[in-house]
Amino acid sequence: MSSILSIVIAIVVGLTSLCGSVSALDKPVSLEAGITVDGDLSALMPQQEGSAQGLEVIEPLKKLLNALKLRFAADPSAAQLEILLDGASAASVAAKAEDEGWAVVSTLFPSTKLTVSNETLNSFNEAAAANMPLNPAGDTGALGEAIGAEFEALFQAFRDKAGETETGSFTVGGAEFTSKTPYNITTKEAAKLVLETLKKILSNEAFASFAASMGQTVSPEQLDEALESIESSADEDVPALILAEYSNEAGDTGLEVLLEKDDQRMGLTAVTVAGVTTANLDVFGQLTASLVYDKENKQFDLNAAFMAGETNLNLTASVKTTDDRSDFSASVTVPMGENPITLGLSGALTHDAPVFEEAEGLQVADLESMMKDEEAGTAFANELQVGLISLLGKVMQQYPELAVFMNNSQGTPAQ
Repeated sequence: MSSILSIVIAIVVGLTSLCGSVSALDKPVSLEAGITVDGDLSALMPQQEGSAQGLEVIEPLKKLLNALKLRFAADPSAAQLEILLDGASAASVAAKAEDEGWAVVSTLFPSTKLTVSNETLNSFNEAAAANMPLNPAGDTGALGEAIGAEFEALFQAFRDKAGETETGSFTVGGAEFTSKTPYNITTKEAAKLVLETLKKILSNEAFASFAASMGQTVSPEQLDEALESIESSADEDVPALILAEYSNEAGDTGLEVLLEKDDQRMGLTAVTVAGVTTANLDVFGQLTASLVYDKENKQFDLNAAFMAGETNLNLTASVKTTDDRSDFSASVTVPMGENPITLGLSGALTHDAPVFEEAEGLQVADLESMMKDEEAGTAFANELQVGLISLLGKVMQQYPELAVFMNNSQGTPAQ
């Protein structure tokens, strides 16, 4: 019973925290997201005797994962978590602020209205904060200003290395430009500027306080060895650096960064043409990435390929924003012989309001009292268990193959 109440407490704390996180906004916020699985997952199953039964559950399990979505919605006084199955609500839990605390209702305990006082909720929050492994503190505003100032100084140091602007015809990242400004800076000089900037940030009092609150200690001297290594290295052992900016009469801009040594090459190009920024990165052939950002249409797209051990992974991500919503998606594709597997995440951020539906005749149960009254706590736990079993029944009804598999795995003959 205590474990079930612990789960309920965690949900209540999470929902009320959502309300606090959007308290400064003038609109409700909702997030709906789900995962997608595409490809033959049987390649992930161990090929051994008796594994055929496990293979039978792969396709229905994949369908279930693709059908499931989670929806969160919150405004300053209410929050809701909903489980969607094939677009229909399968279960929900909602919290709403009342005069001296919060009320919680759910389809998983349909005959009970759970209440929790602000005092009790504050004690839950304090206990949760004390047990968090990461509990950042300190003046983050001052830290942000310090980091911003150091990077502005770094950019100015690079700008001071700008050479004479050349005119002509230049092609960078597929775009045409008429002027080029090279930067007279070596790889060693650039690396030294970056490391010295990082050392100044690590030496900042606000950063040290922030790191300490995260359980970390920082030592600016850790970078001294890297600085000494750069200064002592021979020029011929360091990749050559090419850094240049480009522009044209239409207002388009471009940037080219290239490091080359022998057959090794790392390059970055970024061009902005008619308000659309395109960046391409190639890190020694081990990582390639292409990013497109359309400022006017508020759209971001990323495609990348990289090596993870001996496996070549492909990553995509996309965000499209309008006045009322932001749609997002991301996926990673893993080659598995002739049947690649793609795992994805997609959803939308909108301004839909949370729904708090309180049926008539609900039995009111105070959470703090229930924690002390074993009989009341057990009765609530039993109702919640029935609700969870009912939710599982809905899933099995829509995906009978899963029910057959579970029955067989437990040694129960399928009916």
